Amino acid sequence: MDGGAPSEGERAPTRGAESRERLVDAAVELVADHYRSGTELRDVFAYLTPGAVATRAGLSRALLYHHWGESEQDGPSAFERFLGEVAERLVAASVPADEVSALAEQLPANVTDVITTLSAYEMSRSDGWATEEWRAAMSMSLQGVGPTAPLEDLIARLAEFYRRLSARLGLEPVPPLTHEDIALSIMAVIDGFSLHLGVVPGRILAPVDWQPAEPSAGGATEWTLVAIAVESVVRNMMRPVTEQ
Repeated sequence: MDGGAPSEGERAPTRGAESRERLVDAAVELVADHYRSGTELRDVFAYLTPGAVATRAGLSRALLYHHWGESEQDGPSAFERFLGEVAERLVAASVPADEVSALAEQLPANVTDVITTLSAYEMSRSDGWATEEWRAAMSMSLQGVGPTAPLEDLIARLAEFYRRLSARLGLEPVPPLTHEDIALSIMAVIDGFSLHLGVVPGRILAPVDWQPAEPSAGGATEWTLVAIAVESVVRNMMRPVTEQ
């Protein structure tokens, strides 16, 4: 009859999806808790274990292997697949939720101002509003656990951002480079500096008396080593749009 209570078979997939989500949520919560208390990047796997995740979720550890492997004997590879999904969640939480390409229209139409504004914003991501998620995602990547698909999606979105922004600035990638290459290169520079931020913040974020190739449209602009490195990427990998 229509409208009756769902059968046991109908409820099982729902319960399975819920327990899978609870395990991922538990791992993300563990990450946030530990990084708020100053856990080092290299220590991620000292606390992110199958037992700890299951205890935090209030579920049996066997469910983790059920969802990400065929049996508990499939332990290491099942847990690696689980961590890959956790890393996807962390990456998604540590990048802007807005449509990044739309931000291109809100930035200054001046190369120097764009570089300094973007560099400061990106560093605030790893030392501000997404610190725990970003640090955890980086530590997992250093251990060889990284989400390929979300990163490719992020690169594609950033490439569209740089495509729109470079059109406003009258720039284009130097052939055979693409906007995807620009996006990946700038992301690598920012992430590299972010990894060292906790060790030498005074050097990374200190103002530098730098004379850029193009003066700021707004007058005084604060340069840091991060912004100077990004400028080097932009100046060497991009050029003024050539006439077709």
